[in-house]
Amino acid sequence: MVIYKSASRALVPVFNERVICKIGYNVSETGYLNPKGVEKALKSLPRFEILIRAMGVDELYILATAATREASDGKEFLSNVKKIFGNSITQLSGIEEARLGACGVLCGIPGADGISGDLGGGSLELTSIRGGAYEFGQSLPLGHLRLITTVGLKPEKLSNYIENILSSCSYITENQRFYAFGGAWRAIARLHMVQTGYPLRVVHNYTITGDMASEFCKIVSGMSEVSLRNSDAIPNQRIASMPASALILQKLIDRIKPKEVIFSALGIREGFLYDRLSDKEKLGDPLLLVCKDIGVNESRFPPEVIYLSNWVAELFPNDKKGMCRLLTAVCLLADIGWSEHPDYRAEQAYFRILRLPLVAITHKEKAMLALAVYLRYGGDINDHSLRAVIKLLNEDDIEWSYILGSAIGIAEKLSGGKSKLLDGSKLCIGSEKVELHIISSKVGLLSDEVRSRLSKFAKKLKKTFCLYVT
Repeated sequence: MVIYKSASRALVPVFNERVICKIGYNVSETGYLNPKGVEKALKSLPRFEILIRAMGVDELYILATAATREASDGKEFLSNVKKIFGNSITQLSGIEEARLGACGVLCGIPGADGISGDLGGGSLELTSIRGGAYEFGQSLPLGHLRLITTVGLKPEKLSNYIENILSSCSYITENQRFYAFGGAWRAIARLHMVQTGYPLRVVHNYTITGDMASEFCKIVSGMSEVSLRNSDAIPNQRIASMPASALILQKLIDRIKPKEVIFSALGIREGFLYDRLSDKEKLGDPLLLVCKDIGVNESRFPPEVIYLSNWVAELFPNDKKGMCRLLTAVCLLADIGWSEHPDYRAEQAYFRILRLPLVAITHKEKAMLALAVYLRYGGDINDHSLRAVIKLLNEDDIEWSYILGSAIGIAEKLSGGKSKLLDGSKLCIGSEKVELHIISSKVGLLSDEVRSRLSKFAKKLKKTFCLYVT
């Protein structure tokens, strides 16, 4: 069960809890839901119903997928679920499940292009996404629980079974990006992060090469339960099905031969809500909408972003559209650390941003965003706490974050945080000088602290500082 702050383009989860019941375990063999799984589910769901009422949820959607779709007693189970919640239930078809999963990918990764795959216990949904839009998809009988119960765990038998089913997918062509989601595949992503010492433990938009993903899945598919239990990255309930999940992913990657495998934290739930939005709402930028919401709630004053972003954008005249939106995101979050102790503002803001559930942003961009706000608060670029994440950035990325963060810090000192007061001043970086141009009626805003920051900024860039009053 996931509860969102609102059903908008910027889906912010405020509560997320799961219970793995395995109701679909052995359904392909018996034709019925797993009795133990059904018992566990019907014991767990009343807690969700109580929480929903207590939290004042005003819109409730219950979705049913492969297990209840295929089982002879699926409708009976859903009838009992309906009695608990007093709410209608949407039984998704295989095609609809595939389409909504693709919508979830597009919700969190606008402009996605390639093949998306959603691995569940009973089925695998594959879809073709072209130019940021769903093209078509299908549901395949390749769920990780289904494979364990139907085929068994012998690697050769599993491998042949998977390859035989995938051979029917004519739209799977080579050299496309592959977007992977579903709990089992996200667990593989977390395990890979741990094994490689990746500095940012965020699954969404975690990207690795196709060759690297295939090789890692090959290793995981051959691991024993004892070995898998030694990792904190894998929930205990998923350990038994991890080898099969990894083998399915490996076979898909070997068939698609993608240059990149990109993991998505968003799936059917988010896709269902995204699909209900108007075309105009879908065009909204989820990164900027979330940053604006945080900025409005946590800044000292209502963000006057247009003045601040215009002021600092002058320093980056050649930035492309993607960098301009990242600059805007930095400006929206620039004041979120004001309530922290002055000695810890930079560090707290930095780690807060790294851990925010932001979407429509790469890990590299997230590191640049966090670093810029860190430097806006005067953080030390050489601090040891930055070393891990800063590995995601090159020298140009670090320079961009330094210039932007420092300039926002100067703007805050000049305006006292009321960015509208920046109107009438302009900061420029020339080949030899850093210049502040300011109209005579705003000269009173200058202080020793502002001049000192400007001088240090210029010195860091190996330039001199000049003040021009007009």
